[in-house]
Amino acid sequence: AYDIMNFENINNGFEKVGTWQAGEGLKDLAGNNVEWSGRSDIKFIGGKYAAPTGIADDLSGYHLKIGTVDTPIFTFLKHGCSYSFANVSSPHCWDGWFLEVVERLSRDLNFTYEHVVPPDHKWGGLTEGEWDGLVRLLLDDKIDLAPGLSVSSPRTQVVGFTVAFYEDEATFTYKRKSSASSSNKYFFLEPFDMKVWIFILSLTFIIGAMISCLGKLSPYGYYGRPIHAMQSCQCNTCESRRNMKIAKKCRLTDTKRHECLVDEAGESNILCELSFYNSTW
Repeated sequence: AYDIMNFENINNGFEKVGTWQAGEGLKDLAGNNVEWSGRSDIKFIGGKYAAPTGIADDLSGYHLKIGTVDTPIFTFLKHGCSYSFANVSSPHCWDGWFLEVVERLSRDLNFTYEHVVPPDHKWGGLTEGEWDGLVRLLLDDKIDLAPGLSVSSPRTQVVGFTVAFYEDEATFTYKRKSSASSSNKYFFLEPFDMKVWIFILSLTFIIGAMISCLGKLSPYGYYGRPIHAMQSCQCNTCESRRNMKIAKKCRLTDTKRHECLVDEAGESNILCELSFYNSTW
């Protein structure tokens, strides 16, 4: 639903006189359907007595007060004009990108306007709980519009904003390093600090050593499979080998081939070996 406001007596603020909702039409404050068009006591935007349709595209007869602060290149006084100039409120004394937007709107919507400069020449901020600058003029109904006023959370609590018509792509500026990436053959190291690279390389060797050790200790690894097979195989050859190695206090490893589980376990590809080299690579 939309509120129907009376702009006629602007000195006393806007007055709500009805509502409009799709499918229900126009209603007065009592909620009764009312025929608004053709009444002599209701004048719509543009000085017309017929209810407008669509978006209002005519503000004929309206004179707006535009809040303006001297901020080149957006709004600034033209050469030859000053704040003490009698016609400082005239559009002929002001220029700037924001005011070009206002001038174009005035031509398209057929309204006239004048400039109003806040006494403190500020855009508007909170000082000890009180607003100043253009925001103060808006709250006191001394201006109708303030082009270029940036959106902030405190301001949205007291004034309304249109859709943005200007975006400022502001960035931070910093001093570039003396060696540009294009001339530095080690440019690929620049994303990280040297301490980070040392830490990454150290972890690579540490993790490689850990995986290699686990591969040797695991009964399913390249080295562990033959040992596990030798310890679990029940053939006579493996039994005699186990006793011999235990007697000689040798490690349970073997390089000979036999027709038993040890031979089968030893047929793995050398590339699958979790050696320190393979683990690190």
